[in-house]
Amino acid sequence: MLVANTATVMIKLGGAGHHTNTLPPKKIRILLQLIKAQELAYVMSLPFPKLAVLCFYHRVLSYRLSGYCLYVTGFVIVATCLLGVIGGFFNCRPFHSFWEPGIQAHCTVDAMLAFRYYSIPNITTDIAMIIIPIPAMLRLKIGILTWIGIILALSTCTL
Repeated sequence: MLVANTATVMIKLGGAGHHTNTLPPKKIRILLQLIKAQELAYVMSLPFPKLAVLCFYHRVLSYRLSGYCLYVTGFVIVATCLLGVIGGFFNCRPFHSFWEPGIQAHCTVDAMLAFRYYSIPNITTDIAMIIIPIPAMLRLKIGILTWIGIILALSTCTL
């Protein structure tokens, strides 16, 4: 929700959707500031729904291997969030060089490379969250349609 609100503000205040050569420099500066805010809001909003699903799995699933998988997956989710927040604040120095075109930025990691590799742990944890409950579901004595319905319901955590 916060990310959608930031996108709306980007359109209204920052001129998102317009060509940059038609915007005054002040609007471009506001747009770049809002892009940085949206980046941080996105990174901080990802782990909470995933951790909620993992907590649900922890309460429902009883086999030992699932506990280890849940803790490892939770650790990866939290570590990814922390690295995203730390990277968002400290990757380029000075911080305001993101929206100030005249200031030379000294970045540790290329921003596009960081965005590309940030998605790998997110996709991996999504796949893990689909796979973890499958052994418990295989032990259920239910019909095939009910089993397929449960798989579809649990796979919605990745949508």
